[in-house]
Amino acid sequence: LNDGRRGDQQVIPAAWVEEAARVDMTTDPSAKYEYYWWMDEERHGFYAEGDKCQFIYVYPDADLVITRTGMDCSNGHSGVFYGMIAEWMAQQIYDSGQ
Repeated sequence: LNDGRRGDQQVIPAAWVEEAARVDMTTDPSAKYEYYWWMDEERHGFYAEGDKCQFIYVYPDADLVITRTGMDCSNGHSGVFYGMIAEWMAQQIYDSGQ
């Protein structure tokens, strides 16, 4: 989020964030996969999926990050599902005027 910045501190190089969060038609396994991050083009977000269905979803347009930790994959949710949650949360924030 925020091109790898937290406040005044650059935590991750901005160039790395830009490269990792873009669609690249020259790579495998997918054009929507860079540096272990999946792209959600519909929402301009990106996400990582971990072992046991752990997720981190970054939704820059709403300045929002959603994480899911756990030990069970039985819900079958995907990163796009968390993108829909992020989109809904952002809309609630905008509607409330905060």
